[in-house]
Formats: sequence, structure tokens, C-alpha cells
Amino acid sequence: MSRGRGFIVLAGLIVPLSLMASGCGNKPAPSAKNASHKAAKTVNNAAHKAKPTRVSKIETSGPVRPLVGNARKGASLFARDCQSCHGRGGGGTSRAPRLAKPSSVVATFGTESALASFIAHNMPANNPGSLSPQQAANAASYVWHLAGK
Repeated sequence: MSRGRGFIVLAGLIVPLSLMASGCGNKPAPSAKNASHKAAKTVNNAAHKAKPTRVSKIETSGPVRPLVGNARKGASLFARDCQSCHGRGGGGTSRAPRLAKPSSVVATFGTESALASFIAHNMPANNPGSLSPQQAANAASYVWHLAGK
């Protein structure tokens, strides 16, 4: 490896690859036998000695907008991924609770975004976490509609 030509990000720090290959300063490169052990030790030492960088302002391309669910898209997603357990129109089955009005969806989750978060992490039951954040927001929008909100 050549000295000073590459960098690696380690634990949020930018470490020159030359430090990993040859240690600090002008020390010779470690032997092949102990190279990985010495390189790991050098990187750990460099990470512990480095001073933290303070960020005064974070640049963004604009405000972060929360996802807005689309109930129409949520209805088709519900028919495909949710209806087999929750029943047609969210009427409930022996396998999953009723989601259509009257239901406890609104009282349980309080907000559509809380419902979307639950859906994103836990649904569908046969493949939890498989929905994208937008799909979860769409499903939540449709279920919120079914629940009467």
C-alpha cells in the first residue's frame, strides 16, 4: 500500500490508510505475520487519541418532510398484503383484529404516523419489516380511513 494516498472512515474519523499499513509517523511497515494485529492496534490507538470534531451547522438540501400516506395506494396494498389476515375491508378475522370502524386503531395508536411506524416494523405478519416507509404510510392512511378518521 502506498503512503498517504487513501483514507478510510473509522468510527466517524478519517484515518489515512498509511496509518493502518505502517503505524504512526516514520515507523516501518509491520511484518506480514503481525500486520493485522498491529494495524488494528494502531487504528484503535489513533481513534482514541483523536480529538472530536464539533459541527456548528449541518447543511441540508431543505426541510425534511414527513411521509404523507396515500389512502388509494394503501387500499391496493391492503388488498394484496393485509386482507388475508385482517379480512376484506378490515373487518377482522380469527387471525387478526378488526381495523374498520368501530375498532380500537385510533385509541391504540393516537396518530396516523404512529400507526405507520408500527406497520413499517411489524407488518405484514408473515414478513415483518418488508414494506418501504412509503408503503407503510400508504397502508396507515388507508387503515386510518377505515377506522373512521
